[in-house]
Amino acid sequence: TRLFVRPPDHYPAHVVLGISDPERMIYREVPLPAGMVQRGRLVDSADVPLAGWVVLLAPDDASARRRDVTEADGTFEITGLLDREYRILLIAPDGSRQEHGSLRPSRTSLVLRSRGRV
Repeated sequence: TRLFVRPPDHYPAHVVLGISDPERMIYREVPLPAGMVQRGRLVDSADVPLAGWVVLLAPDDASARRRDVTEADGTFEITGLLDREYRILLIAPDGSRQEHGSLRPSRTSLVLRSRGRV
């Protein structure tokens, strides 16, 4: 039997065991690592902040994708990341997409430059 838990970013998950018999359910709290946080700012080629863009970090495992939408000043914060390589995908408000290389999460705030402005 496999159990997959996908809690909000930093909270422990409550796992139910013994589901086949509702009278005998066992609740266990499973502490999960907080994960890493990647902060950054998205700008165009003239360093103008881009608001309303989705910054998506995607590892090989599609279920572990993490994302945020940029604020008016172009900033974003993506939480719950694991220490592994992520592909960077930028999605403009009109739905157009840009592959933007890859990264490993770090404490350093990054600046991403869009290849075009929408």
